[in-house]
Amino acid sequence: MKKVIILILSLIYSITAYSQDILAGIWKYQNNSEVFIVNIWKETDGYKGHYKKIIVDANGNQVSVVYNSNKEIGDTGHNWPYTIYSGNISSSHEVRAILSDNTVAYSPNAGGLLMVIWI
Repeated sequence: MKKVIILILSLIYSITAYSQDILAGIWKYQNNSEVFIVNIWKETDGYKGHYKKIIVDANGNQVSVVYNSNKEIGDTGHNWPYTIYSGNISSSHEVRAILSDNTVAYSPNAGGLLMVIWI
């Protein structure tokens, strides 16, 4: 337990000492062989990003891609610039983001999600 507390305190110190931006980066969630990855970057008007879900083997090597939001727009030769977008973090430590689902083509299941994150 002592090691966990030291690790958490070190992480908090790292975030506050070396970065004022706790949202930008690559976030991963793994459930057995499925890995959901979110890549968020900072821009002057807020945050932008992409997401994907992959399958990995027992060694953590990518085996296949289930879906990826960073894909070509139709047959244009250009990829979506982003599918996650938000404004900047407010003075009340809140940010609102919209996730567009471009992974399901021509389906009633396609859509988006609006979420609010308090920091």
